[in-house]
Amino acid sequence: MSRRLAALDRTVVLILGLALLAAGLLALDWRFRLVSDAYPDEVSLGGAGSFTEAPWWPWAVAGAGLVLGILGLVWLVLHLARPSVEELGMGESRADGRLRVDLSSLAGAVGDQLTMLAPLDHVRTRTAGTPTHPVLQVRADLAPGARGPDIQRAAAQCAEDLRRALPDTDVRLQLMVDAPRRRPLQRTTSARVQ
Repeated sequence: MSRRLAALDRTVVLILGLALLAAGLLALDWRFRLVSDAYPDEVSLGGAGSFTEAPWWPWAVAGAGLVLGILGLVWLVLHLARPSVEELGMGESRADGRLRVDLSSLAGAVGDQLTMLAPLDHVRTRTAGTPTHPVLQVRADLAPGARGPDIQRAAAQCAEDLRRALPDTDVRLQLMVDAPRRRPLQRTTSARVQ
């Protein structure tokens, strides 16, 4: 998911959540008249009024509300950040697992190496995956004038260095490259006349 799509998704979730919260508070205030007394005593529902008078109606509304609440919580939990793998036990380690690799530091080192080998700006790293299949994610912006073959060579070299450094593990490198960032225009108080 791109950054813009993630931001739009979070904004829609926030607006939907606030709208549902406001509707719920309004319904509570209409029922218990805690803030205002200006509500009508009855709401005309037309033909749907017969459903609301049925003895099963409150239970159906409560069940639907519970299901919607659970679905909303699941949706929010799925949008949380994925758990990262911080450390990885080495194959040469004993059963007590004393020989471990700090994957966050390793991801930072890989990001630094990519910055030196390829024309990349604003490099950000994180770890993801599972303990059996960890992934070092590197996200960067292309520098102005960057070429694809240079990026491919740098990524291949970093992946090969990872394989040589950790031959008994399944650590993967994932490089995600964004378009170059636009540089903000600098304001100046001087003028040049030709």
